[in-house]
Amino acid sequence: MLEKLAPAAYNQAQITTGSHLLVFCADIDLKSRRNIMEKTLIKNGGTKENLKPYMDMIDGSVNNMSPDQKLSWAQRQTFLAIGNAINGAKALGFDSCPMEGFNSQEFSKILKIPENLVPTALVTIGYASDNPRPSSDYKRRRVLLRSNINFFIILIYLNSIFLD
Repeated sequence: MLEKLAPAAYNQAQITTGSHLLVFCADIDLKSRRNIMEKTLIKNGGTKENLKPYMDMIDGSVNNMSPDQKLSWAQRQTFLAIGNAINGAKALGFDSCPMEGFNSQEFSKILKIPENLVPTALVTIGYASDNPRPSSDYKRRRVLLRSNINFFIILIYLNSIFLD
């Protein structure tokens, strides 16, 4: 199957050299997702009356979205799952490679994915190359430092807004 998918991913080597390929799809059928969520919340002890304000808020939001907005929102949700997959793989000792460079329509066709699911990103899972590239610790430390500084600047800014 991976050999069939490779051309739809522009023949990127990771598609066939990784041991697993995860295809993350955005579900654009938001009303169906909403109904599943409501049933799950009720099954876990919620009541229709208690959930009504929350479900009304979701309905209002979903009903006001255009198809493009629904796709955009659903795709952003997939990236939350992708982050968990990458971290989970690393925790188990595997490496991963997230990818957006592929033909979504071809993946849908090859994998016979239902129309409400839109392939959004790929993650290959496996072990790193036997011949890894040399490490560049200096650059990594510099990026982490810069990221931490930006993070703290944002925190200070937010605190100044909310504490004034």
